[in-house]
Amino acid sequence: MNRKQSLHALSPLNTIYHLLGLMVLLFIAQKAGITGFTHDESYTYNHFFHLSEKKIILYGRAVDDLPVLTNNHIFNTLMMKLSESLFGFSEFALRLPNILAFAAYYCGVLFLLRDNKAHWKAIGFVLLLANPYLIDFFGLARGYGLSIALLLWSLYHFLKYLKKTAISHLLLFHLCAILSVWSNFATINYYAAAMATAVIYPLLLWEKGLVWPSVWKPRNLFISFGFLLLLALLIAQPFQRIIELELINFGGNAGFWQDTVVSLIQKSAYGYALSPEVVNVLLFLVAFVALVPLVLFFQKALRGDKAFFKTEMDWVCTNLILVLIALSTVTQHYLFGQDYLMERFAVFLYPLFVLNLFFSLRYLGQNKLWKTPFSILAAAIALVMTWHTFSQWNTRFYLDWKYDMDTKKVIALMMDDFAQKGEAGPISVGVSGFLEPTMNFYRHYFQYDAILPMDRSAPLAEDAYLYYLNWEIFNYQLDTATHRIIYDAAEAEAKLLENQ
Repeated sequence: MNRKQSLHALSPLNTIYHLLGLMVLLFIAQKAGITGFTHDESYTYNHFFHLSEKKIILYGRAVDDLPVLTNNHIFNTLMMKLSESLFGFSEFALRLPNILAFAAYYCGVLFLLRDNKAHWKAIGFVLLLANPYLIDFFGLARGYGLSIALLLWSLYHFLKYLKKTAISHLLLFHLCAILSVWSNFATINYYAAAMATAVIYPLLLWEKGLVWPSVWKPRNLFISFGFLLLLALLIAQPFQRIIELELINFGGNAGFWQDTVVSLIQKSAYGYALSPEVVNVLLFLVAFVALVPLVLFFQKALRGDKAFFKTEMDWVCTNLILVLIALSTVTQHYLFGQDYLMERFAVFLYPLFVLNLFFSLRYLGQNKLWKTPFSILAAAIALVMTWHTFSQWNTRFYLDWKYDMDTKKVIALMMDDFAQKGEAGPISVGVSGFLEPTMNFYRHYFQYDAILPMDRSAPLAEDAYLYYLNWEIFNYQLDTATHRIIYDAAEAEAKLLENQ
């Protein structure tokens, strides 16, 4: 690092970035240490965490009838085991790999934006961090946070490789992309789109007399094929198991815009009810940011404007990747019946979309006539997202598993009530299928041996206690006249009942 770079790294603006990044990291860590485990985290711990590394990697299972193998986010499960072996068994230790992934994501954001002017860098920084739904996944023992951080670093090295064709960037692009896929199989769509972009982008720069683009050097192609072979070896067995057991139904069938885009917009609102008009405006924004640039790119290509494609390489490539992901998911749906990605399964698209929004506004802001209005618009969007993120921060629940927010408290209350009676165990407890994994996790966590292992069956006469969601209580016709309410988890919409 030269003296100019050193001074830049210590600039007041960079200090602000670091303080904001540290603040978000501390919030994530605090929430991870306070907020109870969720359904999916508990399912991973209960069914996959204790398996051997070989079984985790090959999608083995502890019992023959285990229904949801795709809950095993391979790289995350391995990192959970490593963290637990180093720091002991605790909720925080199991979540630590994803907490650290946020630090990596934050650094990736700074690296991606560091060549921009100060005010655009600030706007891009806020856009990439200010989403409470995205932040949730860096505090959970799931593969989503890891996959997003690795995807961002993969994208950084991919763009650097296209600029410099350095082998180091090519190697790191593939390594980060493969680990991202290993953390969340949905990001294989990103990896495939990036590889396709590596073919398309050099064609946009093709000039007469050029025999072979430098990014397509035989040595580089050989390295890429080697990594693709490695990925195939790593995911062949898991994908075979997924296809055999038909475990690809974790999305929607209404269409890409409705299932993927609208669901991600609504989840990013983090429980705030958006009117149909607002949703339509945001849909228009997404379509504009993703599709309108293609018209500009096509026009530039027809004119042979090589300078544009060199100057705006980051924008062109991220846009191509985003559009190709959309096209690939639509194609998979019609050819193979694959569900459209929804909600958390599509959250990895958020950084790609935001980068496209950022590059679009930055490009429009280069025009002297539009510079001020588009700079103001970008800053306004960043400020609104910042306010929204801070207003939705909480240490009580993770949005997708809000129903689990009181499970840790409920099992402790249940055991206190049982202890006061002075009766001998073990006891049978009826629980909702949504709440069963976390109840069993805390049964183990607190070593409540007086409780028998819980399953997902309907309430039984011999159950001493019952913990069900309100709609299940209604469906099972559990009358409070015969079942004393010990705790009403109003926000989680569940109740702990004693079977009298």
